[in-house]
Amino acid sequence: MVRIERDLNFDGQIDLWQYLDEAGNIVEEEMDLDLDGKVDLVTFFQDGEIKRKMLALGFDGVFTIVKFYDNDAKLLRIERDETGDGLTNSWEYYENGKRVRLGWDTTGDGIPDTFDQL
Repeated sequence: MVRIERDLNFDGQIDLWQYLDEAGNIVEEEMDLDLDGKVDLVTFFQDGEIKRKMLALGFDGVFTIVKFYDNDAKLLRIERDETGDGLTNSWEYYENGKRVRLGWDTTGDGIPDTFDQL
């Protein structure tokens, strides 16, 4: 088996897709959270642990938020594309579950140039 499809709200439409590796482990999971037929959340797994999540907030299917996790499934970083140009322009950095630093791209190149330590 390479993919599992589920209709979570029993409306006849698939809401959840899980992709498996050769050993049967989930490596990617896609969800249509707002039931518009487009994937809104993609979760990537490695060795059974969440490594990254991508979230689309609008109805356009564009993923504007990406969350990164460590080996203990603790949040490491959040990257946001707040302008919708496909480039990250704000970052939040976490240590031990607490936000410790913020970063911004002020030049439009997708690389943080200014930081605030919290």
